[in-house]
Amino acid sequence: MKNTAAKLTAILLSLGVTAQAGEVVPGDIFAAINLRDIDAITRMLGDDKAKALSATLPGGITPLHYAAQLNDSEIVFRLLAAGANPNAQTSGNQTTPLHWAADKGSADALRFLLKDKADVSLKTKKGFTALHFAALGPKPELAKHLVDAGADLAAADDDGNTPLHLAAAAGKLKGAETLLGLGADPALKNRKGLTPGQLARDADVAALFGAEKSMAAAPSPAPSTASVLPPVEKESSAATPTTSPARVAPPEVVPAPVEKPMAEKPVEERLAIAEQYRRFLEDPNTIKLPNGSVYQGEMHRGKFHGFGVICSQNRERYEGEWKAGKKHGVGTFSYSNGDSLAGTWRNDVPHGTGIFVFANGGRVTGTWKNGVLVSGEGPYVGPDGSRQHGTWKNNVLVATRPAAQ
Repeated sequence: MKNTAAKLTAILLSLGVTAQAGEVVPGDIFAAINLRDIDAITRMLGDDKAKALSATLPGGITPLHYAAQLNDSEIVFRLLAAGANPNAQTSGNQTTPLHWAADKGSADALRFLLKDKADVSLKTKKGFTALHFAALGPKPELAKHLVDAGADLAAADDDGNTPLHLAAAAGKLKGAETLLGLGADPALKNRKGLTPGQLARDADVAALFGAEKSMAAAPSPAPSTASVLPPVEKESSAATPTTSPARVAPPEVVPAPVEKPMAEKPVEERLAIAEQYRRFLEDPNTIKLPNGSVYQGEMHRGKFHGFGVICSQNRERYEGEWKAGKKHGVGTFSYSNGDSLAGTWRNDVPHGTGIFVFANGGRVTGTWKNGVLVSGEGPYVGPDGSRQHGTWKNNVLVATRPAAQ
């Protein structure tokens, strides 16, 4: 703990954040994000969510901007789930978390932002969209996700340059190829009357447009989100077969709620389960499994890999990340009785931090290891209907007290 505190202090000081003794330092959440201290982030969001989400660094950088550039999908997921604004713009260049994710090639963060309805049309102070950033970034293939979400290939910056103009001028061969493959118009002209091909100063890029390399000056300045921190290493582990997720408490601790008829359930729940299952069945892009389940999402070498949704006939559903056919990453599992578990997964089971929500109103925030809730706490409804606050260890309720009203 002492070493962690020292690291937090050092990072806060490096960011220019100071506080009086006993104060809650607004920058704490940025330090926790940098250290990937999920417990600290969860605690901050639970203690004072509004304060944690409204914290900013100089220039109006929000926690979501910060996590997006680091491509930390778990933290991005948690911030969005807590209500972070995916369209927040910095006070200087007016960049959004989506701009930062596209600029840094943060694929996982970008997908979660798009899923949370991040606006692909928002522009920076100089007129750059997320597509402009993706075209020049380390992963121009992210442009496809943006276009699928409605991004305009013809969107122009203040100088009339489309993403294709900037990719051509910067010699970004893969970026230009990606945009052309998505249908970008090579005949569009900027305010100087120049097409992307006329701006291409690299011979290979110019060849894409059937032109000689240009001597024209490149558009300046090119978009940049001015990274606050360098990228961090991401942890990886192999997937192995395992079982479906287990609930956090035995039936005698939190009785399963009476299953409501589908007609009595909220409209969004009926759509998310029964209607989505029906729509999946009718969609030619759906993969139908022998057990009756249906899947839509990304694949790699014949296995679920990337982001996807699976629905079963008994109204269970998982939406999130996959790796080699297993739930692996960040996702939410919805049980047929209305319970749900949102958090991190590894090798098909909960592993890491998560939030288990009971259909009858309780919720447990804790840490899972290989499918077992090793530690957690939160409110739940007791057998007599009273609201209690419990502490769990290894899937067992070990302590209770009346919940605060």
